[in-house]
Amino acid sequence: MIRKERFETLGVVFLGLFFVFAPVSVSFSQISIGVSFFLLFPLRYQKCQWKDPLLLFALLLYISITIPNLWLERSLPWKRIFTYSETSDVWMVLVLLLGSILTTDEKEKLKTYIYLGAVVLVLTGLISLFFPYRLSNFVMDGLKYVDGKRLPHKLMDLRPNIALYLPIGFQNTHLSLGGLLALYLPWLFIGIDSKKKTKWVFSFLFLILGFIVLFFNQSRSVLFGIIIAPFLMQNFQWDFVQRQKKKFIFFILIILLFVALLFQYNWLFKKAITDIFAKRSLENQRVLIHKANYSMLSEYWKTGIGSGNYPEQFKKSMENFVLENPEMYYEVSITPKKHAHFDLLHFWILGGIPGLLCFVGFVFIVTTRMKLEKNNAKYLIGIITIFLASVFQCYLLDDEVILPLFCFLIFLPTENKQTTNKRLFLFLILYWASALVFLYFYAKKDARDIFFHRARTENNFPSKVAERTIGGKYPVFFPNDTSQFYFKLEGCLDHKLSFYEKPIPRKSDFVFTFLKIEPNEGESDNNYEYPNKVTIEIRKRESFDQDERYAVQKEVVLETKSFTLNKARTEVRIPPPPVTSGAIHFIDFGIGYEFNSVTVAKTKVLPNIDIRPLCD
Repeated sequence: MIRKERFETLGVVFLGLFFVFAPVSVSFSQISIGVSFFLLFPLRYQKCQWKDPLLLFALLLYISITIPNLWLERSLPWKRIFTYSETSDVWMVLVLLLGSILTTDEKEKLKTYIYLGAVVLVLTGLISLFFPYRLSNFVMDGLKYVDGKRLPHKLMDLRPNIALYLPIGFQNTHLSLGGLLALYLPWLFIGIDSKKKTKWVFSFLFLILGFIVLFFNQSRSVLFGIIIAPFLMQNFQWDFVQRQKKKFIFFILIILLFVALLFQYNWLFKKAITDIFAKRSLENQRVLIHKANYSMLSEYWKTGIGSGNYPEQFKKSMENFVLENPEMYYEVSITPKKHAHFDLLHFWILGGIPGLLCFVGFVFIVTTRMKLEKNNAKYLIGIITIFLASVFQCYLLDDEVILPLFCFLIFLPTENKQTTNKRLFLFLILYWASALVFLYFYAKKDARDIFFHRARTENNFPSKVAERTIGGKYPVFFPNDTSQFYFKLEGCLDHKLSFYEKPIPRKSDFVFTFLKIEPNEGESDNNYEYPNKVTIEIRKRESFDQDERYAVQKEVVLETKSFTLNKARTEVRIPPPPVTSGAIHFIDFGIGYEFNSVTVAKTKVLPNIDIRPLCD
């Protein structure tokens, strides 16, 4: 008996270690949960509630997305389906059994471990905010930086030797960190509820620091969810929100303050927000994703495409689009193809109607049980946040997020013996249905409104001034206190490409035109000064997507040419550089304007650049 109790205690400890180390190491945390399960399950298997609807719907969800592989002609081998596809996460569902075999006291002890995990998550996020290397790579490479490894995005320079970077903690992406912050931050309320002043201050401090990390993390989906979720819970009469109303209002005001400051002073955050409403932006990758989503859904909405088949089916569904719009090949090829960026839509595409129903059933059980569990409801607010954020990302497919989410679900009651409140679930259904309709029309955006040639500064930051001159119809004014202006213009690939054809080296010239546009029609140009000379660098850039390969794209200058800009229209033709290897490259252009002098007597105007999608 003593030995049995020791094993049970050890099982609970390993489960607690999972919550502590999940923000740091996926491998170690998964080993911890595995050890905990195998220590507890043999000793308490009789307590397992195998007929628990939450467990059954979770299992059916993974079964529903696997079955379509039985009749699809082109599908992954079964070995890969069970190891590398969405089906490979099915083992995580067994974690839900722990909810029925853990005692109330053991669950209370686990809250301390989760609290520590939240502190660890915030600390690692803070370190990555100031650290110039990716923490996971830096640690795995022996506490050193290896040349060629991708660096984190720089957000801003605070001082000459101090900069802020996009925080990702020990995760691979900033979205994974955002999902974990959504799940963990509410558990800091354990300390805020404490009557000990020291613990209250410590918890409040880390909650504020956690929100700071979240804001700089720029997971807009999580930010949206974490702002809306408390109001939803208050609207649906969650008692603890009513009791903590002043604290929630205070936190929301802090959130809005940080959002305002970031929008004002942080270019990357401002870009992330403005891109949502911009006609042409990097946000258009989502247009391509949803074009493919609805193309797949129109054909497979009943039966689904099966787990593991989304990436290949994505390319197949976009084949005709690329043939009709060849300039979109690269944009489509670098668009993330692993998931639908909308959990409900992804499980519908994979599993058809059965997958959709199982997903909805799973969410129904989770949301109605949260209403019952008043003691833990405020700590599980992160789950509602994930459901809200899942319209923009597939958090239920992210291994770094889904396993902690399943583990947090063990704090829900395992039986529904009371009348449940379904209003929160009905709100989510209406919310998802509205999103499906919006995205359907959003995906109909024309290719001409998606593609554009981007402009970058010398340090590869977006150059808004230069971008306004590309295909522009209006004059772009330039500060009078300088005589030079340089930027990099994104060109075109040195091969003709499509998904299922062999690459063909480009033979036609790269062509673009510099246009001098008068600020006011008919007005003399004596009041304005245009650059009299332009120097053009022909640059070769590796075309692979650095977000996909986590490496830095290399650029080299092949040749430099100079032209005089003494006409209203100056056409430039660049012969395609010889192809020296089978690799695909971009041919970009470094453009440097020179003005006659630095003077305030005349207003400086940059030429507009007319360049077609294929640079021809």
